Amino acid sequence: MLRRVHECFPESAVPNVQMRQALVAAMNEEGLNYANTLCVTCRDRLDPCRLFEREDWAFPTETYELGGLGGLPFSGRMGLEAALRRVPDGGCLLIEYCSHTGFDYEGTLGRVVRYDKRAGLFAPPIRTMREPLECYEALVANPDKKTFAGGEEEEELSKKIAAMEAKDGAHGSSRVEKGAHGEGGKGGEGGKGGVVINEAAAAAAAAAAIAVAKKRTLEEEGITTDAEFIGMFDMMKNRFGDVSSANTIHHYMATMLQKIARQMFLDVLDSTPLGKNVTCVFVGGIQIELPDPHEPYFSLRTFETRNSHGTMNDHRASVMYHLDRQNRESPHGSPHGSPHGSPRSNTK
Repeated sequence: MLRRVHECFPESAVPNVQMRQALVAAMNEEGLNYANTLCVTCRDRLDPCRLFEREDWAFPTETYELGGLGGLPFSGRMGLEAALRRVPDGGCLLIEYCSHTGFDYEGTLGRVVRYDKRAGLFAPPIRTMREPLECYEALVANPDKKTFAGGEEEEELSKKIAAMEAKDGAHGSSRVEKGAHGEGGKGGEGGKGGVVINEAAAAAAAAAAIAVAKKRTLEEEGITTDAEFIGMFDMMKNRFGDVSSANTIHHYMATMLQKIARQMFLDVLDSTPLGKNVTCVFVGGIQIELPDPHEPYFSLRTFETRNSHGTMNDHRASVMYHLDRQNRESPHGSPHGSPHGSPRSNTK
């Protein structure tokens, strides 16, 4: 099993415990520690693993889950700004984000098997990164698709929605006309002001009715109205050429998603005043879930600090130094011999 991990992730893949200790040691060297750091996470909802532990930070009840489908920060600007407001003065915001994948007992990448300890049974295999892969596969089947849909062809559905909008639009116009002519009482007798008010109210009501009817029609036809699904589909469509040309689709997808998450965070930090007085640490990579009794592994891709001036600094070399040091200090020179102590013991 571990051989398969290193075959699929030759660049770096180490146990979560070992990676956690190396990251905290490297953060301590930069003046970031237990007392001044607020941690936020951005992971897929089906990801049960955690790189850091709640007791690693002085604010265990102030952690935020920013992730959505595929581990992307669909909480957006509001979610990140809510976390920034709670960072202590002169403190640090640690952003942990990653894609989630894993192996089953056969060593197949992209499927995880979990053991139900209560029932004493193995659950059916779970497909990792299901939503982005489904969006990509839908585009492979029909590159001209405009939405993540099921049911009848999109052309026919578009005609149906257009007819519905035209019908509701006509009803809205008749309501506006009635208001302009004073039907129903004081609307028309109040002069031009009353007409304008009635027209605006009728137009707003017509638009709301169209939106509700359109959503109902889409749901009846099996088309999602979920904003996260729609956003994921648009991302896959914009990057379809890059994904389809990759040697290993699943591996490329995992790398691509965590890069997208990093850019989304940077876009918010570069445009909000709340990020001007905060040091941010980016810890990004691929979380690898393994079946029992193997512990989870983590493939680190990003370990950067962003200072209050917006300057980015890469500190992966420091993490590799501490990982090598752990290997040298372990009893048998193996990463699995590293102690499981709390990183707070490294904080001076």
